[in-house]
Amino acid sequence: MNLALRFVFRLALGTWVGAIVAVSFLVAPTAFRLLPRESAGSVMGAVFGAYYLMGVVLGLVALAAVAALAARSRWDVGRWAAVLLLAGMIAAAAHNRWNVAPRIIDVRGQLWQAQAGGADGTGALRERLDQLHHVSVMLNGAMLLMGVALIGLEARRENRLEEE
Repeated sequence: MNLALRFVFRLALGTWVGAIVAVSFLVAPTAFRLLPRESAGSVMGAVFGAYYLMGVVLGLVALAAVAALAARSRWDVGRWAAVLLLAGMIAAAAHNRWNVAPRIIDVRGQLWQAQAGGADGTGALRERLDQLHHVSVMLNGAMLLMGVALIGLEARRENRLEEE
């Protein structure tokens, strides 16, 4: 049973961290390089909705596996660290999915309407969009760092088990 739980944990975490890397370093830069800015923003808005939801689901699966593993053995510092890092990753993904991303879509729509109407006062909307994008990037970066830390913790745990 422990083998199956470790497999589920590693699969969920590896899939999530891999998706973070793929979207952050391949999909988004390619979309913005090949498409007009507005089109790339629309495409990435659609991608990010599913991407963050997938992260929440994978995070909950990984968290359930860690909790089940911990219930079958003692709660050591590594298990607590894994729970805290997963909770942080899930919180960041959920915040981006249900708070930041919808605001970005709303502000981007307001900006496009203002630009289409020939309005001069689009600077404040552009600044707000840039701020929201910065928050989203920081949360995504935090998810990546926490995920890599979790992979490191798991490798350390595996190494310690092999030495025993």
